[in-house]
Amino acid sequence: MRVKKNLIILTFLLGITLLSSLNFCNDTNFLDAKSNSNQSNTFEENYMDQDGSPESATGTNYNNIQKIFNDKLSKYNSLGYFPQFYDSSLQATYYALYILDVLGKLDTINQTAITEYILSYYNSSSHVFTDKYAYRYLDTDVNKVYYPFSTLLEVNCYAILSLDILNQLSLIPIQDSIDFILSCYHPTSHAFIGQPYDSCPSGMLKIPTMDNTFYAIIALDTLGADLGIKKNEITIYINNLQIQDYGFANDGDKYFRSLGRMLEPNLLSAYYSIKSLEMFGYEDSIDTVNFHQYLQTLYDAQNYIFQMGSAHTPDKDNIVASALGLQLSDLTPFNSVNFLDSA
Repeated sequence: MRVKKNLIILTFLLGITLLSSLNFCNDTNFLDAKSNSNQSNTFEENYMDQDGSPESATGTNYNNIQKIFNDKLSKYNSLGYFPQFYDSSLQATYYALYILDVLGKLDTINQTAITEYILSYYNSSSHVFTDKYAYRYLDTDVNKVYYPFSTLLEVNCYAILSLDILNQLSLIPIQDSIDFILSCYHPTSHAFIGQPYDSCPSGMLKIPTMDNTFYAIIALDTLGADLGIKKNEITIYINNLQIQDYGFANDGDKYFRSLGRMLEPNLLSAYYSIKSLEMFGYEDSIDTVNFHQYLQTLYDAQNYIFQMGSAHTPDKDNIVASALGLQLSDLTPFNSVNFLDSA
């Protein structure tokens, strides 16, 4: 049973890594094509034919674009996929370490080098980890774009959980890390935001989310912190996220897309919510009957797969969704009919 759970979690983490890369990285190198010096500076003369129709690209720009396409197609023909590169991150490091740990393969990597990499992002004065993606989050204009899974809080949780896997938590001051995570607690909404509450500007970044709350709970538990009365407060917050006849939202604001491209409710936000309650021992506090009905609406009994949410295309994210669905059906077991029996 433990092996089965580990494989499910492994699939989940692999899938989330892929989802995160889609939402996460805007570091692709783009061609900086310069204008042809013989062209006029006006839009009409540059891009329109005499009859007023758009003009096709010519000369240097066309050749540069054609070279890019040829290069991409060449790589696809040789590899069978389009390769892409992203900056390293504490998030990806945590997922990789988690998977290696589950597989019993930690001894295959240079753990000293990984530890040094993680600590290279630690500020001994502020006692906070900050990588490129954390800085990008801090510079976010949520009116234009929001990158989930990369908040300052989450980046610190990834670092803490990674050091724990490597048995190197003693290299950082434990209480300072606890204090930082608790500083991200919203005092009236009773859940976690992505940065310290007191220094966070007003607006959507100050809205608590379940992904932030989920990782904060795991990290605090790893650090040996006692949430005390906050357990009850967070439980109430999570229960209020359960939508009648649906699953769980990731946040309490219907206008905030805190999971990026994924519409809510979905199985990811449900996983964050119910898994958090399970860590408290309060998973029975949800409306289980209602949630089981929601799971049934997302399950394809003919193909034995889940879709991520009722508003999602069935053939998208179904591997990740199925891993989540299996985890959630295990966390909230059926008392009567188990819709997974057919599988």
